[in-house]
Amino acid sequence: QRRKLDVTGLERELDAVAISEEIGVAKPDRKAFRYAAAMLGVSPERVAMVGDSPVYDIAGALDAGLAAAVLIGELGLESDGAIVVRTLSEVPAALGITGPG
Repeated sequence: QRRKLDVTGLERELDAVAISEEIGVAKPDRKAFRYAAAMLGVSPERVAMVGDSPVYDIAGALDAGLAAAVLIGELGLESDGAIVVRTLSEVPAALGITGPG
């Protein structure tokens, strides 16, 4: 994962990076999500998870008590408790975020 971040240059756009091999715990374990929230300096209740796996991303995030879990996938894909969108560009509106920020 670290190499992917280096190649894409994405890491400079992120406030924190929690890679399971580095933090010692992996999704869907709730500790992974809580560790990531701690890296950001916020409580889990103030974090939204955006992912494409109903099991690893969504179920884990909800189990960890995150504020929201957004599933990117085909409409009609079911995941109890998740907001479902088709594309990443739909995420801000799905979370009620408007404008820069």
